[in-house]
This record gives sequence, structure tokens and C-alpha cells, in this order.
Amino acid sequence: MLRAAVAATLLALPAASLACPEDTDGDGLCDALDNCALVVNAPQADTDGDGLGDICDVCDGQTTSFGADQDITNEGNYLQTVYATDLDGDGDADVLSASDSHDRIAWYENLGGGVFGPQQTLTTAADGATSVYATDLDGDGDADVLSASYHDDRIAWYENLGGGVFGPQQTLTTAADGAQAVYATDLDGDGDADVLSASNLDDRIAWYENLGGGVFGAQQTITTAADRARSVYATDLDGDGDADVLSASHDDDRIARYENLGGGVFGAQQTLTTAAAGAWSVYATDLDGDGDADVLSASSGDDRIAWYENLGGGVFGPQQTLTTAADAATSVYATDLDGDGDADVLSASLMEGVAWYENLGGGVFGAQQTITAADNAYSVYATDLDGDGDADVLSTDVSGVRSSVAWYENLATCSDIDSDADGLSDHQELNTFGTDPNNGDTDGDGVLDGVDVCPLDLLDDSDGDGSCDSDDPCFGDDATGDTDDDDVCDNLDACPGADDSFDADLDTVPDACDCDPANPDVYPGAPELCDGLDNACAGSVPDEDADSDGDGLSICEGDCDDTDGEISPDALEQCNGVDDNCDGELDDACPTDDTGVVKDDSNGCSCNVSGSPTAWPAWLLAMTLLVRRRRTRSGCN
Repeated sequence: MLRAAVAATLLALPAASLACPEDTDGDGLCDALDNCALVVNAPQADTDGDGLGDICDVCDGQTTSFGADQDITNEGNYLQTVYATDLDGDGDADVLSASDSHDRIAWYENLGGGVFGPQQTLTTAADGATSVYATDLDGDGDADVLSASYHDDRIAWYENLGGGVFGPQQTLTTAADGAQAVYATDLDGDGDADVLSASNLDDRIAWYENLGGGVFGAQQTITTAADRARSVYATDLDGDGDADVLSASHDDDRIARYENLGGGVFGAQQTLTTAAAGAWSVYATDLDGDGDADVLSASSGDDRIAWYENLGGGVFGPQQTLTTAADAATSVYATDLDGDGDADVLSASLMEGVAWYENLGGGVFGAQQTITAADNAYSVYATDLDGDGDADVLSTDVSGVRSSVAWYENLATCSDIDSDADGLSDHQELNTFGTDPNNGDTDGDGVLDGVDVCPLDLLDDSDGDGSCDSDDPCFGDDATGDTDDDDVCDNLDACPGADDSFDADLDTVPDACDCDPANPDVYPGAPELCDGLDNACAGSVPDEDADSDGDGLSICEGDCDDTDGEISPDALEQCNGVDDNCDGELDDACPTDDTGVVKDDSNGCSCNVSGSPTAWPAWLLAMTLLVRRRRTRSGCN
């Protein structure tokens, strides 16, 4: 079917665009604009509007599915909250629960593959336990546990001693009247996790400074205007790098934020909405892909799951409803559930169970999809529980009859489908590798695409340079390949390890490898030009280019003795037995007779005898030297 569609599309191909820097599939559309860059798709049909063309979208119109509920425990009573993180240091996510009627904070060891051990109690002294969370509180690298308990107004923590062993309850406060929720993150910018609480009976959002080593400061109030506060969360909302606080309060239907002004100081309550009837839960993450944290709410009075777009700088757009079919909604969370890179939304509601809403991109969400319709769902969370790389779902059942913590396996999504069982998903084959999703050995070399180094090349990497032959400009030529990916083999590349695109002096050597990018006569390997420069970029000016004796001429300019400033092609030849003017002859300006004795010239100059100097009196030698120093070229040189 795929091949037929491709063939049909080929018939309608336009001429390739000359403006495209890259058009991998040759359909005339630049890769940057092509919604199916590796498969010919000129019409660009995209039925589900997810940005992938229909011809390469194996998920077109499909959704993620979840398995049936699997109980981790049903030994609780009014299990309120669930959370998961690695508690015993073995790399998988263990589960935590808070049980109201049993005053219990407990954990369940992840034994691997979605199997969980029995309930292990941290405490039964959290009177009316309502909330549980875990993060490193004492700076030793493992996750400690926090709890909020309603009847004793307590926020407490339990030190992780390692290997799943926890210390006794340690109280941060008993002044959180009707403690409802607890969370922790760095609020004062000192690098450790401070604690936040929401308390129902005093309408309070408060924080507790982490002083280090598991010691916490006194309760510090952020607001007492969150009427019947139910939920608290914190993340950077205004883009200034510190964590701002969010609250959901039931009786005033309010979702509000509190700006972190720095150093643990918070601004006044700023309302996002008062239209979340019976607001119960608040969470924040990037939902529309613009890089800032948008806000989610669950409200029980209007059965609503809604989001509020972050417009930047702490300004939020109006309430946008995902559903009003989450009957008695109590919890909201978001993470990527379908493997497409954006955050999908989860909800728990007392009358409708657990559901999810696919993020279709740009802040648009799909319809409610039920994971379980079991009543009394109270809390929802998601993370990878079975080690397969996708996010599984956790929930609590708050009923007094069958109170449980359950999980729902995230089954293979459409993006995980591998039609030809070659180890690559159809999505990967169509959008990353360009291989045939219906042929496990696209290049016919007897190696499955999923393990084939070069699944599109019969000969793979024949020269062993790490590049598949089809993409290797140095195929069969250079085992070092094309290091800088400039389509010039290293052994032919003037600058094999750097960008070749800049050559200011147009000397054919890239600036990155040119010791003088502004001079076209200077580059590695250039011929020396006798100009006093290091033309060949050897690191120094050649000896023959230097003028060591300061006579204005170098060896390469004809100076036959660069150690004597009186010897050069410009010097006057003198009767001294030396080739002063570098013409290759000694005293060539002085006439001689057939006996070899230098005679006076027509100007009467008296020169040295070419034979033994003892034939001349000392006074005559001295006079001769004096006279020759005064001669010009018209005389004896």
C-alpha cells in the first residue's frame, strides 16, 4: 500500500526547486518545509494535522492504548494520593501512597517488569494522610519522603537511609490546619529542595526553608486567601529562573499564582481564574510547545479539566476547557503518553475514573479517552513503571470498599509498531532512516535494517571510514573519511578539520587553516616569494628571506654573505681579495697583466698584488687601502 501511494505521488511531482538547500526525497519541497522529508509527498496531505504527512504517518488517526488495571495494593483504606520515583537506588520507579483512614504512608518496591512487592509502611502516625511526595531533602542523593496529614495538621518527612530503609517521622510543622497537599522544590535559589504545603482549614499556602542536612525553618506564609486550599505546585512561570507557586482552592473556585521575588519572598495572590468550580488540583508544564509552563486545573464542581496558556512574563490567557465530562474531577497531571514529544493530559474523577487527552499540538487537545471507568478515582500520576521507555499510569481508588493503588500499562503505541520485525519502528523507518517499513532488509544485504550499520547500502561502509557508501564522498578513497563533512575527502582537503566556507583572501585555503587570512600570498604550502614573509605558514620567515646583516638585501635577493653588511650586490668591488659585489669574481674591477699582478688602472689607482702580500712595503699597503676607500666606480673597485 505504501509503495503504491508513493508511486501515485511520483506521477504528480513538480520540478525540483532550485532554492532548496536540501530536498532528500527529491519531491521539490525543501526538507525544512516538507512534512514527510524522506518519502515523496508533494501533495503534503496531513489528515490528522499532526505535522506528519499521511504517507509517512503510521499514527495517522490512531491513539495510545492502556492495559487493564493491575493492583499494586488493595490493603489501604481511602487511599488518597499516589506518587512514584526511585526509592531504593536500583534505577526503576517505586510507588508511594497516602492512606487517610489508616494514617499510613507506604511504599511498594518495583521488582522489575511491572511487578511490585508488598506494602512497606513508613509510618502510621500521619493522622488522616492526604498527600505524599518524594525528592532529595538532605542532599545525600536519594529520594526522601514527605507527607501531609489532615487531622494532625502535620507536614513531615522521612529520611531515606538507603536501600529502601527509611527513618522515623520528622515534623516540619503541626500548624498546617487541615493539611491537604505537600510539594518540594528549590524556592530560595540555594540549590536544595524547600517544602510547600496547602492547608484546607486555614486557607493557607506556606513554605518551609531547607536549611541543609534535613533541617527546616519555621512555617512562612505565602497567602491565607486560598479559600479551602486543596493543591499546591511550583515551577518557573515568568521565565526569570526561579520557581513561582500555584494553588487551587475549592471554595472560591480559584486557580492562583504567587510570583517568586527572589530569596524566598513571594508576591501577592494573582488569579488565573475563579471559574474552576470546586477547584481541586493544579499542575503546570509546557502544553503548546513554546517553551514556557502552561497551567492545568481539575475542578470537581463543574467536572472540568482546563488549561491556561502562559503568554509570557507571568501573564496567562483565559480558561480553555479540555472536557466537562470528568465527573467530580479531583486530579490532573501531564506528560508525554503517546511518544510524540508533547505533554498529554491525565485526569482522575470520582465518578468517571481515569482518562487522558491527546495533545494534538499548539494547545489543541483530543477528546477524552478512558483508561478505566472505575468509580472513586482520586489521584493520578504517570511514569515508566515497567522499563519499556513509555509512561505508564498510576491511580488511587479512594472508596472505603475497595481502596487500591493500581497501574495501567502503556501498551505499544502506533509509533512503536514494527511491521517487518527488523528492530526499527515503522515511524523510524519512514521518518529517520528512509528504509522500507515492510521490508526487514531494505538493501538486501542479508542484515536486518535494525542492526545494519548502513541499511540503505548493499556494501555498507566498504572503506571503513564510518560513513555509509551512499553518503560517503570519499567512498573507496580515504579511510579517514570526510571529517568536517564538507564533501571533500580529508586526503584532498586543504583544511580537513574545519569549516571550509570562509576564505577572505581567496587563496583557496579556508581562513581556519590560513596563518594570514588577509594575504593571498600567504597560506600553508605557498611558495616563498622573497618578500620577508612566512609565505608557506611554516612558523618563521625562511633564512634566505632574512636580512641578517642589515644591508637591505636578503640571500634570496642576491646577498652572497648575509653576515657582512659590506658585501651585497649593491656594494662596490674592492681590491681586497673578496667578492664584494656578489658577482662570483674576486676583485674583478682591477686590471691585471699576463703575470697575474694587479696594475694601476687609468685613474692611477694602486691595487694589491694577486700574489704574496709581502712583495709590497707596509706603507704602500696602507696607502692603497686608504685610496680605495675613496674611489668610485669610475676608479679601481
